[in-house]
Amino acid sequence: MTSTGVVKGDVEARDVYIGGTVYGDIWAIELELYEGAECLGSIEAIRTTKG
Repeated sequence: MTSTGVVKGDVEARDVYIGGTVYGDIWAIELELYEGAECLGSIEAIRTTKG
């Protein structure tokens, strides 16, 4: 799942790439947060990187 905008709700996916704002929780195996990205919920991920 890739998003550079606003996501309202929870995100569940194997690979998640976020460049915007998530208003909900994120569950992922691999999570990459780009510059300016934020999650206003909880994050559960096996591997998290900031790009």
